Amino acid sequence: MKNLSWFIDNKLNELFIAVEWAEKGDLKLVLKRAMEDEVSFPEKQVWRFIHQMAGALKHMHGKRIMHRDLKPANIFIDNDGDLKIGDLGLSRQLSSQTFEAFSRVGTPLYMSPEVLQGKGYDWKSDVWSMGCIAYELCALRSPFRSSDKENLNLYELFQRICKGNIPLLTDRYSQELRSLVHGMLKVDPD
Repeated sequence: MKNLSWFIDNKLNELFIAVEWAEKGDLKLVLKRAMEDEVSFPEKQVWRFIHQMAGALKHMHGKRIMHRDLKPANIFIDNDGDLKIGDLGLSRQLSSQTFEAFSRVGTPLYMSPEVLQGKGYDWKSDVWSMGCIAYELCALRSPFRSSDKENLNLYELFQRICKGNIPLLTDRYSQELRSLVHGMLKVDPD
């Protein structure tokens, strides 16, 4: 999202940042409505969303910034239907000498196996999160839940993520799209 302005309130000792307005809310809301209405996203729209997320991540990664909390609630939609990645509160800029991060931050449902296992991780972890979102756009549910209403404890969720047993997407979508989404969700980041 574009940073339009900023200022520091010295009395409150707080930084305020004015950003673009996301007229259509966030991707979480759009997904929720689609799930409730049981209406699938057209393949063209899924590709458009993936392309926009990938472009935003490419830009951030080019500046050595990892988002580290990429999820539908942090992807905003403007009046033209374009996606904007926001909420960089957990992001981290790596120095030119740093190639991995180690802290466990983010939203568990979108965390990569290497983050959950306490291993070093890099930009590929954001790609994993994007894969989770792309899967949700295609299946209208998380790759790690049998339904959107299934409640998992953290241990069960971590086990599912680390095993990487993700149900295949239906052939409603092209083989190219299904391969891309499953390719982003490989347990081994290499």
